[in-house]
Amino acid sequence: MARKGNGTRRKTPGESPEGQRLREFTREFFTRTGCQVVARQDELHVALSPEMEALFGTPVLKLAFRARDLLEPDVHLIQPGSVLLERMVTHLRERVGIATADLTASVAAEAVLPPEILFRCEARLGRVTVTPEEYLTFNFRVSYVCDTKNEEVRSITLDGDGGVVTDADLLARLTSAPPGDAPIETSRRTLGALYAAAEAQVRADAEQRAKQIEQETLPRLYREITRLRAFYQNQMAELDPRIEQEAELRDHYERELRLRIDEEVHNHRLTLSLALLNYRIVRVPHARYSVRLQTPHAHRTVVLARDLSTGALLHPACEACGHRLESVELCAGGHLICPECARPCARCGRVECPTCGAQRCARCGEVVCGECRVTCAVCSNVVCRDHSGTCPLCGRQVCHACLRECAVCHTAQCLAHLLPCQACGEVACASCREGCATCGGTFCTNHTGSCARCGQVFCRDHLGACAVCGAECCHPHLEQCRTCGVPLCEAHVMACGGCGAPVCPAHAEGCAVCGTPVCAACGETCASTNRRLCHAHVVACAACGAALSREAAGRCATCDNFICDEHATECLSCGKVGCPQHMAECLVCGQPYCPACMPSGSACPICNHFEHGEPLEASAVWALEGLPRRWMTAARSASWWRVRRGERCLYYGVRPTHLLVAVADAAGRVVLAREFFMRPMPDGSLHLRREH
Repeated sequence: MARKGNGTRRKTPGESPEGQRLREFTREFFTRTGCQVVARQDELHVALSPEMEALFGTPVLKLAFRARDLLEPDVHLIQPGSVLLERMVTHLRERVGIATADLTASVAAEAVLPPEILFRCEARLGRVTVTPEEYLTFNFRVSYVCDTKNEEVRSITLDGDGGVVTDADLLARLTSAPPGDAPIETSRRTLGALYAAAEAQVRADAEQRAKQIEQETLPRLYREITRLRAFYQNQMAELDPRIEQEAELRDHYERELRLRIDEEVHNHRLTLSLALLNYRIVRVPHARYSVRLQTPHAHRTVVLARDLSTGALLHPACEACGHRLESVELCAGGHLICPECARPCARCGRVECPTCGAQRCARCGEVVCGECRVTCAVCSNVVCRDHSGTCPLCGRQVCHACLRECAVCHTAQCLAHLLPCQACGEVACASCREGCATCGGTFCTNHTGSCARCGQVFCRDHLGACAVCGAECCHPHLEQCRTCGVPLCEAHVMACGGCGAPVCPAHAEGCAVCGTPVCAACGETCASTNRRLCHAHVVACAACGAALSREAAGRCATCDNFICDEHATECLSCGKVGCPQHMAECLVCGQPYCPACMPSGSACPICNHFEHGEPLEASAVWALEGLPRRWMTAARSASWWRVRRGERCLYYGVRPTHLLVAVADAAGRVVLAREFFMRPMPDGSLHLRREH
């Protein structure tokens, strides 16, 4: 039962772009072969011409392009690889050749400058000729073969110069041009070159489509490989590897699986092929105007073309930016340009374009032509001549940024002869810079110096000044004081006599005995004289350990040990010096005595025989400074004796039951006062008990 329709094809939402192109190719094929084509919903009904009826064996064809549209038995499916499509392609392949067509002129060629273009320079019209322009349309069959086969027809139209025609109006007029029989003027060599250009362009476009098809093929390949692996793995899972026959069968399955996978990968690898179906040459009448353009800096003859079939002028393109030319200028390089691409030189007015290399000065930003610009030999920047100069050393042209003055001698030269100082960053010429002998860096002479010892040149970081004389020396020829760290030259450094460390004169005090320099770490300061001593002439106090010089130290008369003044005690009887360990104190007067003059734990001879001293009046004792107040009353009733020993005076006051003892210094000041209770003993001696 036939489907009802309204005579127009209903666009099916699910139709793919490939299906649409195949439908258009089929319609075009039957239309160009003289058949009548009617679109009815999703089908094409074709009444065949006698030639096509002989080819297909039927006067009428009903064609569908999707399998789901095959609702009637007499409907034929058009798909890649189908019988009808192969017959159509074979017919076209057998009829590959040249078809020609001509467009007729609708306007006449006038011998005047084209008014559509504004010439901004002197323009004179030369010869006007009318010649046909030939356009070639190539039709290629493109085949994509992998696990499936896809085919399409691609058309491309080229002008006589090999440019691809993209103007839709021109393509439409070329397609509708009536057949012609004029001879072809394009040479065989030119046809070959145009064919090669067309094939290269079509192949490039087809390769992009091939990449899409390959991406669509990958999921199918993965599914097939997954199916194969699952099948063979199930087969191998049923085998027992311990059985020899089944182990061999398992190896066979593994080899077969690898072969099948390689086969599927090969079958899904896409192959692209192109075949020329036919090509068509359409001749379009063109009027060609030879126009001579001239400026003060250039002249050129250009040819403008007018399409006489429409009367439209074929505007040339700007040779700098490619835009359509409505207004024409001729640059100094002879290029046809638009006003936007004209670059007049700021110095001489010469017009250049980007194709000529018109550039702006890197310093002032003005446009400069090739005659007025200079390329810097150092940085390669383009500058005008106002911002460039000549290096006096090498004679090269450089920009002002690269023509610098030496920071020391102020001579201008290019940066190729200048190097920056690593200390200050200023540039210096070869005569005003030096290399440091230690670090190898480059420095200007303001930041270098010579060692006073070895004469080599060093940077300031590797030079030092002697703290004594100020002489500059390199680090290997400088010493640092061990005490304060100041640098010292060889002439002013001193070696410590104890450890040999370098010291400055301020910290290398000579030994008070021998004069040998000693540092603070090795030398000692005498506790008595406060002078520096070397190790050879220093001794230690046996009581406190203080440093003493041998000459200034006292020595104990008993043990012969050295003792300082603070711990040296003089015997009040014999005057000998003793250490605290070998000096005894009288129990009565508290004065020191050596063991030879007083046994330990007893009274001194003076206290035992004070009555042999000088008798005194009580009033003489009252006059002593520092006498205890409690003694004022008791002193009046006591009998007094005085005994002198060196700078000290000992006062003894006797009362019936008490003994008063006072010791005064040379100034008459009481330094010690003691009070004892006296009790007679049966043997006639007195027992003393200290009360205060």
